Amino acid sequence: MNIAVIGGDGVGKSTFMQRALDLPLPSPTKAADRKIPYEGTLYRIRLLEISIDDVEIDDDDTVSWPDSVADRMMPHIDGVLTLYNVADRTSLEDVPETLGKWLARTTEANFCFYVITNTD
Repeated sequence: MNIAVIGGDGVGKSTFMQRALDLPLPSPTKAADRKIPYEGTLYRIRLLEISIDDVEIDDDDTVSWPDSVADRMMPHIDGVLTLYNVADRTSLEDVPETLGKWLARTTEANFCFYVITNTD
């Protein structure tokens, strides 16, 4: 499962990925994965760090992802986590518009989208 972790600069994307995957250090690349057991089955969860400025949602709700992440071709994205820092109002600027477009898109496809706040 490929999950995009998007947000502005300095909102904690790398730290979130490190903690979510229980890694000893932040990933040196913008991608990290781990096999996680769920109900007796191991699932590979891959988190991909992407700047919110690098994701475009067209008027027809088509998502344009960057061509690559961590020097690899962009895989199919199964879900999105959008991060922002509650102590930095500028980190929230692009979230409402992006969220609105994602919500419009989720009515047409099974797609998960979550907004996660970070505090300093």
